[in-house]
Amino acid sequence: MLASIEGFGQAVSTADRKAEISVFAGGSIVQPQPDLYKNNQTAYVFGADYTRFINRFYVNPSLEVRALISPIEEEVGEDVYSGGLKVDHKYRMIHPYGDILFGYGKIKFNQENFYYGYHDGWKDDDSVVLTYGGGADIDVWRNYGVKVDYQGSHWNTGGNVIFHPKSLNFAVVYRFRFNKR
Repeated sequence: MLASIEGFGQAVSTADRKAEISVFAGGSIVQPQPDLYKNNQTAYVFGADYTRFINRFYVNPSLEVRALISPIEEEVGEDVYSGGLKVDHKYRMIHPYGDILFGYGKIKFNQENFYYGYHDGWKDDDSVVLTYGGGADIDVWRNYGVKVDYQGSHWNTGGNVIFHPKSLNFAVVYRFRFNKR
C-alpha cells in the first residue's frame, strides 16, 4: 500500500499552473461609426487579466480590466474603461479567447472640426458601454507574448443616438505565473 501512494506522488507533476496575472499594453485602430466620422483613429490599449486554471474545464475563466484611450484627432476621440469576463483555451502557444466587458465611456469632440448637430455646444458625451469580442494571445518567449484582438462596442448616449465603434488591438503581454506545490 505504501509503495502505491509513493508511486502516485511521483506521477504528479511538481508544479502545475494554478493561476496567472497577465498585463498588456499596446496600440489600437478604432473605426468609429462610419456615417458620422471620416477617419479611423489610433488609440492606446492597456489592461490586465486574472486567470484561474481549473483542470476539469475546457476553457479557463478570467476577469479582465481594460482601458482604450483615443486622443482627439481631427474630429473625435473616445475613452473606454471596462471590466468583465473572458474565457480562453490554450492550444500549444496560442490562447484564443472571447470576452464580454461592461464599463464607462466618454466621447470627446473637437468642436472646430466636428459638427453634425449632435448636442450643439457640448464638448463631450458619456455612456455605459458594452464591449464584446475576441482574439488570441500568442506566447513568444518565456513570460512574454503578443495579443491581437477585435472588439466591438455598444454605446447608448441618450435619446436615439447609439454608437457602435470597433477596434483592432495589438499589444505586448507579460504573464506573472503562480504555481501550486
